[in-house]
Order: sequence, then C-alpha cells, then structure tokens
Amino acid sequence: MQYVQDNAEEAVRQVVASLEEGKFSCKFDSGEEVKVNISIDQQKRNATIDFTGTSSQVKKNLNATALVGGST
Repeated sequence: MQYVQDNAEEAVRQVVASLEEGKFSCKFDSGEEVKVNISIDQQKRNATIDFTGTSSQVKKNLNATALVGGST
C-alpha cells in the first residue's frame, strides 16, 4: 500500500510542477462568490490554495443539483 501512496504523491507533484499560479473567482446567481488564489512552488512541487475573500458559508446547498426524473 505504501508504494501506491508514494506513486500517487509523485504523480500529483509532477502535475503540480507543470501548473501556473493564478487567481480565479466565480460568482453565483445568489450573490455568493468563491475566490481562489493558487501559488505554486516549482522547487518543492507544492501548491498553496487560498480561499481568502470567499463568501461566508451559507445554509443552502450550492453544489448539488436537484434530482430529476426519479428517486434514489
């Protein structure tokens, strides 16, 4: 199992090392906004994801769609 975990970590670090830093935001129809600032350390192959400025948590569910055409 340790080999699988180590291999997965290396695969993710390789992808992270190829990414570029950036700032992104997405505003919902209801007014809430998600802001993300991604910093990449190329040497460590490490990413820091910062959600500073994102709207506060809300009581309603923003990331699930309504069930259509049946039930579970």
